Amino acid sequence: MAPAAKTPNQTLMKILSYQDLTQMKPVYAARTEKPASATIFDLTAWQQEVITIIGSRQGCRAFLSQVVLKAGIVSSTEAAQTMVGENLDLLFEQKLINAATSLADLFAAIINNEENKFSKAEKEFLLKQVLLAGYLQPYATFTYAQLSHPVRQRVLLVYQFLHHNYILLPDLLSAEAEYDKILLHKTLQNLRLLFTEPKTIFIFTQNTDEAIFLSDRILVITQSAGKINTVITVAFKEPRHRHIIGQLPAFKVIRKKLIFALTDVFAPSDLLLPTSINLLS
Repeated sequence: MAPAAKTPNQTLMKILSYQDLTQMKPVYAARTEKPASATIFDLTAWQQEVITIIGSRQGCRAFLSQVVLKAGIVSSTEAAQTMVGENLDLLFEQKLINAATSLADLFAAIINNEENKFSKAEKEFLLKQVLLAGYLQPYATFTYAQLSHPVRQRVLLVYQFLHHNYILLPDLLSAEAEYDKILLHKTLQNLRLLFTEPKTIFIFTQNTDEAIFLSDRILVITQSAGKINTVITVAFKEPRHRHIIGQLPAFKVIRKKLIFALTDVFAPSDLLLPTSINLLS
């Protein structure tokens, strides 16, 4: 009798809030202890990947405040918001944030701000702390010209999704804005072009704080608990690192479940048109 086929490890893909994302403890690939069998999607799977952040100043401030806080640069959320807010505004004014600014460069600019009056040793320590914030090692890119204009930003995204990796911190997306609806619909349709791409992509929904990760790996992020009310069971293949649970099966294995979940969310707002059924083929 032939041996039974090996069953892949099963885990649940949970819906994580933005707060969950920013509050996750850094987990390093070099760790020696074995992770719990019920490990939920491990952000270290993206640790060495190029990820782009694009969004409003408010969104960027919120994200970078968590970076500063997690890096131990300050001890309170308020202090982190103040530090990032003041320096981020300065960087925007000087147009130092452009299409190729890395997290390291960004924080080097922040801690080198004369007003902070850090000593050389303090600057080196702070920058090292930032770079040691495990899941924050990927690069962050801000496209200055698009940040203040939601429509231009949507157009940019529809095109850039084909070429870059994104964490999206979206501006307000009005449910009444027909143009935004059309762009969102086209963006979802364009995902068909990405099904075979090994990309790390976050996509916005009509809710300010929602994002949907679509690729050969998938993550849904939302601050609205229950907004996308589903848990997707995923069979993991061999992870890229024996202590990292992060490699999902081919996207086509789970895309139908995901699209059905998305349809439940978008249909009431007429954000998914009947032609979107092509996504299920």
